[in-house]
Amino acid sequence: MSAKQISLPDFLSRVEEIAAENPSYRSGGSGKDGTCDCIGLIIGAIRRAGGSWPGTHGSNYAARYETGRLEKITNQNALRVGELVYKHRSPGEAGYDLPARYRNHPDRNDYYHVGVVTSVSPLRILHMTTPSIQTDTKLGRWSHHGWCSRVTDRQDGREEPVSIQEILAAAAEIEKQLDRIYDAVGGRG
Repeated sequence: MSAKQISLPDFLSRVEEIAAENPSYRSGGSGKDGTCDCIGLIIGAIRRAGGSWPGTHGSNYAARYETGRLEKITNQNALRVGELVYKHRSPGEAGYDLPARYRNHPDRNDYYHVGVVTSVSPLRILHMTTPSIQTDTKLGRWSHHGWCSRVTDRQDGREEPVSIQEILAAAAEIEKQLDRIYDAVGGRG
């Protein structure tokens, strides 16, 4: 983990803090001057919690480079509190406007809007749009979700829950270490 992660409670409290300030919409705003845009809500919350955002100020950047395991939302119950959610347009769809810097990226979707899941049941997604902070209680056009790499909800500092592949790899490593120990003491016997 190269960048300092912030805790999920810190992230969510800073999102709520910015929302409570009721910023007005401004492209490029991050809540510092009473203005914000959709990715600015996330960037501002991360920075207020002591984290950093060294990349591009844009939801397409966040979807591709700051969101782990970005995938389609299958249903509301697939969401986790603290996840980022995105609205997207596919190539050829009305309003599709993928920035030039992403045109060679394998993911051709235009992730034009981002929000934060603050509750799953009942559903609550906070996001910044014209003219101010909005709360969605239905999925509507929210199409993708994933975990922000700058936020952790684990005590061990990991971004995501341990996968089955990680468990199997750890078990294989333990087995190798046990084999070495048994060989040193004369077998399993």
